[in-house]
Amino acid sequence: MSADPKSAPAPQKTEKQKRKISGTALSGEVQALLKKANGASVTFGEILASFPSTSHAMLLAFLSFPLCLPIGIPVLTTVLGPAVALVALFLILGKTPWLPRRLREKSVPYARLETAATKLLRTLDRFEHWLHPRLLVLSENSHLVRVHACTILVLALVVSLPLPVLFANLVVALPIFLIALGLMERDGYFIVAGYVAVFPAIAFYVGLILLGVEGVQKLIGL
Repeated sequence: MSADPKSAPAPQKTEKQKRKISGTALSGEVQALLKKANGASVTFGEILASFPSTSHAMLLAFLSFPLCLPIGIPVLTTVLGPAVALVALFLILGKTPWLPRRLREKSVPYARLETAATKLLRTLDRFEHWLHPRLLVLSENSHLVRVHACTILVLALVVSLPLPVLFANLVVALPIFLIALGLMERDGYFIVAGYVAVFPAIAFYVGLILLGVEGVQKLIGL
């Protein structure tokens, strides 16, 4: 008697396939956003609405990435810090992300959105092979997730300061981006890497306080 094909168990996805599916989640949302924009400017409200309502980590990764670029993108960098801080706050509260009207109505020209999105997609493609679930307690324990969100909130408030110093955004935004990726992909190693990256940020801002803007620029050779 031949086996009933309906009763046969479905083939199990390999760990590599699972990582591939998980790793393309943010990439898919970014590509969908670009397609929806169709060459036109988009508002932050439209960006917020384009992401799933419970994907705080995905939104944090998307919003923090442009701040990681060595040269800030005009318009984006002036509102991204507060936007990241608010998303982190709502993650702490366990509520759907929300932005006030002033931020929601800020628009991003398509050319600048495309520039940031293209660089983000390229970065995600490189990270995809490294991101996979591990040290799950760091991303699945609700209390620890709130701790990570508090860390991101503080960093986002710092990056919101309008400092005329090259790399000032990068050193603070990089930990946010790494922690957000770790939360998104349940990768505890990336979360740990994010916390490690906080120490250079602290050193940079301590140097800024002690030496001033000119002193820090001399120190890093600018």
